[in-house]
Amino acid sequence: MAAGDLADNVFVAWSFVPKGVSEKALGPEGDGYFTETLTYSVQATTEMDDGMIATQAAFIAGVESNGQDTFEERLAKRFDFKAIAGSMRNLACQYPKRLKSSSTVAC
Repeated sequence: MAAGDLADNVFVAWSFVPKGVSEKALGPEGDGYFTETLTYSVQATTEMDDGMIATQAAFIAGVESNGQDTFEERLAKRFDFKAIAGSMRNLACQYPKRLKSSSTVAC
């Protein structure tokens, strides 16, 4: 992005529990992630009419769980990647084919 781009555009970033990581690797605190619900966040940043830069954020559960599912069962049920891919399509962003170990995508 270049100076002034936010006046006419919105920068959107999604953050999520990375693929392929074990619960043990995340540690007892989940390494800062919401591991019970695999919650992901969406942040949108733009320049307001008054010239101020503003960021809005939302946190969305990435899995429906009965509270008794194991971490592996929650991972198998996760729908956050489908939701993020759908949002990116709606915004005409390219969704990376392989996320590897990244836990954030942006457009």
